[in-house]
Amino acid sequence: MAEHDIKRSDLLARKPIDAEEISGWLSRYGRDLYASGRSYGIFSETINGVAMLRPILKKQIGGAWDVAFAWKLDEPHEHHPALPMSFLLAFLSVSLIWGWPVVGAIIALMWGGILRVGEVLQARRSDLVLPLDAAPGVNYILLRIREPKTRGRHARHQAARVDPQDLVRFITMVFKDYTADRFLWNMSASTLRKSFCSSVKPQASLHENCQVSDHTILQA
Repeated sequence: MAEHDIKRSDLLARKPIDAEEISGWLSRYGRDLYASGRSYGIFSETINGVAMLRPILKKQIGGAWDVAFAWKLDEPHEHHPALPMSFLLAFLSVSLIWGWPVVGAIIALMWGGILRVGEVLQARRSDLVLPLDAAPGVNYILLRIREPKTRGRHARHQAARVDPQDLVRFITMVFKDYTADRFLWNMSASTLRKSFCSSVKPQASLHENCQVSDHTILQA
């Protein structure tokens, strides 16, 4: 846009705003990024950023998203491999040996329910339905997701389900006595990340590499 002596701020400040023109510039920008071998994420975040600055454009820049979808079709996304069950069991064993049952239960909940970490960090005990909270015969866990990432495209109210019985028993053991308003993880996301880091690298010095104290995790 700089080459054409056009500023983004000027386009977004116009009244009435010209959604078709903005979508056209975004589409051209996306094609230029693709041709130069740049990352798809730059383009998608640019579209989201423009829509955030002027929410009225959110549903009016379909042309730019068409370019983005065409990019993804031509350059298929590679999904991250799933965490192996053997690795999860090893991690849970380490968390129990180190006296960090809450860390283990959080990871087990995310793995069993295929949850994003943010969805678990927002959850309280009242969002978690354990078998002992449900009718007789229920042998699985449900977690109400407070702000689903896909709520704009799919159901606004979503829940995750955990079925493996060993995980169900473990998660129930850890969280059954929590009060309804207590967060399942009442510390920072960085503390959870550091504790996970130290658990998967037990040969490393916990306090030197991850700087998480045993007392801190036990209080979670």
